[in-house]
Amino acid sequence: MVVNFDESEPGTCNNRELVEREPHRLLEGTAIAALAIGCETAYIYVRGEYLWQSIVLERAIAEAYADRYIGADVLGSGKRIDVELRRGAGAYICGEETALLNSL
Repeated sequence: MVVNFDESEPGTCNNRELVEREPHRLLEGTAIAALAIGCETAYIYVRGEYLWQSIVLERAIAEAYADRYIGADVLGSGKRIDVELRRGAGAYICGEETALLNSL
């Protein structure tokens, strides 16, 4: 599964503030979606220019692994969800899904 946090369209910085303030909300939504579709690996694709947001997300991912909200045995459920942060190179085209997947 891929979460597009590239926001490369002009004026589409609506999720940046959410990630800065409450990054675990993004991770919770990612985990719920992954469980719903039976996916074990989720990639969060973050815009290359979002250095601070990448740091915030990396910390939140580490905390979620430590608290077992993601990882090998999510909250003792026997389900696995791994989340990996991937930083883009800042290409405008990555707002389009096939370009984003090729970039991954």
